[in-house]
Amino acid sequence: MIFLPLLLFSSVASISASHKLPSGALPYSFVLSPEYLEPFTIDTYADANVLQYSMSSNTSITVALMTAQNFQSFRATRSGIVADSLYYQNGTTSQENLKLMPGYYVLLAYAYGATANVTLSLQVYPNNPFGAGPLPSPEPL
Repeated sequence: MIFLPLLLFSSVASISASHKLPSGALPYSFVLSPEYLEPFTIDTYADANVLQYSMSSNTSITVALMTAQNFQSFRATRSGIVADSLYYQNGTTSQENLKLMPGYYVLLAYAYGATANVTLSLQVYPNNPFGAGPLPSPEPL
């Protein structure tokens, strides 16, 4: 009886310790043709969430975060990444920790100039067991 609470406590301690380390994020490597984008859907369910991402590319690209609703609007109207984004950054490298409320989001990488060889790592804390699967094909803007 005494060992069960101790076992539960030790597993909670290991989860909170790994929460601080970005090593759990697996990198995605992909090629984006000019004017193509690669969306990554993010489902947050806790009261307080952190999206941690790191991106590098051989040429400048845009990394943007949108709500799922704004992404659908962006896809329909092509109104502009800046107008529909909660956050965006241009460059060959980018790294950020973003606080998110519960909901559905899309982190996207967009090649606006030349063909880009991109490596992107992203992790949502607390961990989301439902966010797994293969990358979809890049789509034209």
